Amino acid sequence: MLPMFGFSLNHHQSTPARTLVKTLSWRTIATIMTIGLIWIFTGSFTLSVGIGAIDIITKFALFYAHERAWVRIRWGKR
Repeated sequence: MLPMFGFSLNHHQSTPARTLVKTLSWRTIATIMTIGLIWIFTGSFTLSVGIGAIDIITKFALFYAHERAWVRIRWGKR
């Protein structure tokens, strides 16, 4: 255990539920940034929210699948 960092060197695989919550939290942050940037550059809040909606749905699915695939990859695990 490395108490100053709050984790041990033992590998614990993430559950699908943890991956889902991690995906939701990251996509929320990333989509807010996307909406904000599009709004700044276009001046259209409606356009930015529309693009943000497409962004969150597509990237949510891709990120979740990517994370679950990496759980199965043995490379780099102890």
